[in-house]
Amino acid sequence: MKGYNVFNADQVEGLPQHFSATEAEPGNGQRKQRIEAADRFFANLGADIRHGGNRAFYHLAGDFIQLPVFDAFISAETHAGTADLGVAIEPREDHAAYIASWLKCLKNEKRAVFQMAAHAERAVAYLHGLQPGSNVAIATEGNPAAA
Repeated sequence: MKGYNVFNADQVEGLPQHFSATEAEPGNGQRKQRIEAADRFFANLGADIRHGGNRAFYHLAGDFIQLPVFDAFISAETHAGTADLGVAIEPREDHAAYIASWLKCLKNEKRAVFQMAAHAERAVAYLHGLQPGSNVAIATEGNPAAA
Protein backbone atom coordinates (compact mmCIF):
# COMPACT_ATOMS: atom_id res chain seq x y z
CA MET A 1 0.00 0.00 0.00
CA LYS A 2 1.11 3.53 -0.71
CA GLY A 3 0.20 6.70 1.12
CA TYR A 4 -0.62 9.95 -0.64
CA ASN A 5 -0.93 13.50 0.61
CA VAL A 6 -4.22 14.94 -0.60
CA PHE A 7 -5.30 18.57 -0.49
CA ASN A 8 -8.59 20.26 -1.20
CA ALA A 9 -8.13 22.25 -4.44
CA ASP A 10 -9.82 25.26 -2.79
CA GLN A 11 -6.99 25.34 -0.24
CA VAL A 12 -4.17 25.45 -2.82
CA GLU A 13 -3.22 28.84 -4.27
CA GLY A 14 -2.21 29.19 -7.92
CA LEU A 15 -3.68 25.97 -9.31
CA PRO A 16 -4.76 26.03 -12.97
CA GLN A 17 -8.54 26.41 -13.42
CA HIS A 18 -9.07 22.83 -14.68
CA PHE A 19 -8.25 21.52 -11.17
CA SER A 20 -11.21 23.39 -9.66
CA ALA A 21 -14.46 21.49 -9.59
CA THR A 22 -17.51 23.37 -10.74
CA GLU A 23 -20.85 22.69 -9.13
CA ALA A 24 -23.06 20.88 -11.60
CA GLU A 25 -26.58 22.09 -12.16
CA PRO A 26 -29.31 19.43 -11.76
CA GLY A 27 -30.48 17.69 -14.93
CA ASN A 28 -27.25 17.57 -16.94
CA GLY A 29 -26.42 21.26 -16.69
CA GLN A 30 -30.00 22.52 -16.90
CA ARG A 31 -31.65 24.20 -13.93
CA LYS A 32 -34.79 22.48 -12.68
CA GLN A 33 -37.89 24.24 -13.93
CA ARG A 34 -41.01 24.09 -11.82
CA ILE A 35 -44.09 22.54 -13.39
CA GLU A 36 -46.42 25.51 -13.78
CA ALA A 37 -49.65 23.49 -14.04
CA ALA A 38 -48.82 21.55 -10.86
CA ASP A 39 -47.87 24.72 -8.95
CA ARG A 40 -51.12 26.38 -10.07
CA PHE A 41 -53.16 23.31 -9.02
CA PHE A 42 -51.56 23.23 -5.55
CA ALA A 43 -51.90 26.99 -5.07
CA ASN A 44 -55.65 26.76 -5.75
CA LEU A 45 -56.09 24.27 -2.91
CA GLY A 46 -55.63 26.94 -0.25
CA ALA A 47 -53.71 24.42 1.86
CA ASP A 48 -51.12 25.47 4.43
CA ILE A 49 -47.99 24.11 2.74
CA ARG A 50 -44.73 24.64 4.61
CA HIS A 51 -41.23 24.04 3.30
CA GLY A 52 -38.20 22.79 5.16
CA GLY A 53 -36.79 19.64 6.67
CA ASN A 54 -35.97 16.46 4.79
CA ARG A 55 -39.29 14.65 4.42
CA ALA A 56 -42.83 15.22 3.20
CA PHE A 57 -45.83 14.59 5.45
CA TYR A 58 -49.23 15.84 6.56
CA HIS A 59 -49.31 17.13 10.16
CA LEU A 60 -52.74 16.21 11.47
CA ALA A 61 -52.69 18.24 14.69
CA GLY A 62 -51.33 21.36 12.96
CA ASP A 63 -53.40 20.81 9.79
CA PHE A 64 -50.54 21.57 7.42
CA ILE A 65 -48.49 19.87 4.72
CA GLN A 66 -44.72 19.83 5.21
CA LEU A 67 -42.43 19.49 2.18
CA PRO A 68 -38.68 19.76 1.72
CA VAL A 69 -37.66 22.85 -0.26
CA PHE A 70 -37.98 22.56 -4.06
CA ASP A 71 -34.22 22.33 -4.63
CA ALA A 72 -34.02 19.28 -2.33
CA PHE A 73 -35.87 17.20 -4.95
CA ILE A 74 -33.91 15.60 -7.79
CA SER A 75 -36.41 16.88 -10.35
CA ALA A 76 -39.55 18.97 -10.70
CA GLU A 77 -41.45 15.71 -11.35
CA THR A 78 -40.43 14.25 -7.98
CA HIS A 79 -41.50 17.50 -6.31
CA ALA A 80 -44.97 17.44 -7.87
CA GLY A 81 -45.19 13.63 -8.17
CA THR A 82 -48.81 12.65 -8.75
CA ALA A 83 -50.32 10.50 -11.55
CA ASP A 84 -53.56 12.52 -11.65
CA LEU A 85 -51.76 15.62 -12.95
CA GLY A 86 -49.88 13.60 -15.54
CA VAL A 87 -46.57 13.85 -13.69
CA ALA A 88 -44.81 10.49 -13.52
CA ILE A 89 -41.82 9.65 -11.36
CA GLU A 90 -39.54 6.69 -10.98
CA PRO A 91 -40.27 4.23 -8.14
CA ARG A 92 -38.39 4.99 -4.93
CA GLU A 93 -37.37 2.86 -1.97
CA ASP A 94 -39.72 4.68 0.40
CA HIS A 95 -42.63 3.92 -1.94
CA ALA A 96 -42.09 0.19 -1.26
CA ALA A 97 -42.22 0.79 2.50
CA TYR A 98 -45.40 2.85 2.08
CA ILE A 99 -47.06 0.12 0.03
CA ALA A 100 -45.91 -2.54 2.51
CA SER A 101 -47.74 -0.69 5.30
CA TRP A 102 -50.94 -0.73 3.22
CA LEU A 103 -50.51 -4.44 2.43
CA LYS A 104 -50.35 -5.13 6.16
CA CYS A 105 -53.59 -3.18 6.60
CA LEU A 106 -55.24 -5.10 3.74
CA LYS A 107 -54.18 -8.41 5.23
CA ASN A 108 -56.07 -7.56 8.42
CA GLU A 109 -59.12 -5.99 6.72
CA LYS A 110 -60.13 -7.43 3.34
CA ARG A 111 -62.62 -4.64 2.49
CA ALA A 112 -60.15 -1.85 3.29
CA VAL A 113 -59.11 -1.55 -0.36
CA PHE A 114 -62.67 -0.63 -1.37
CA GLN A 115 -62.96 1.90 1.45
CA MET A 116 -59.57 3.43 0.57
CA ALA A 117 -60.47 3.64 -3.12
CA ALA A 118 -63.78 5.36 -2.33
CA HIS A 119 -62.07 7.86 -0.01
CA ALA A 120 -59.33 8.51 -2.59
CA GLU A 121 -61.91 9.13 -5.31
CA ARG A 122 -63.77 11.62 -3.11
CA ALA A 123 -60.49 13.34 -2.18
CA VAL A 124 -59.45 13.74 -5.82
CA ALA A 125 -62.89 15.07 -6.76
CA TYR A 126 -62.72 17.53 -3.86
CA LEU A 127 -59.27 18.81 -4.90
CA HIS A 128 -60.36 19.22 -8.51
CA GLY A 129 -63.48 21.01 -7.30
CA LEU A 130 -61.24 23.68 -5.76
CA GLN A 131 -59.81 24.57 -9.17
CA PRO A 132 -61.17 27.63 -11.02
CA GLY A 133 -63.75 26.74 -13.65
CA SER A 134 -64.31 23.28 -12.21
CA ASN A 135 -67.66 21.59 -12.74
CA VAL A 136 -67.08 19.27 -9.78
CA ALA A 137 -69.48 19.89 -6.92
CA ILE A 138 -67.75 20.03 -3.55
CA ALA A 139 -69.74 18.34 -0.82
CA THR A 140 -68.43 17.90 2.69
CA GLU A 141 -70.11 16.23 5.65
CA GLY A 142 -71.86 18.69 7.89
CA ASN A 143 -71.46 21.58 5.42
CA PRO A 144 -74.44 21.70 3.02
CA ALA A 145 -73.38 25.19 1.86
CA ALA A 146 -70.26 23.66 0.29
CA ALA A 147 -72.33 21.39 -1.97
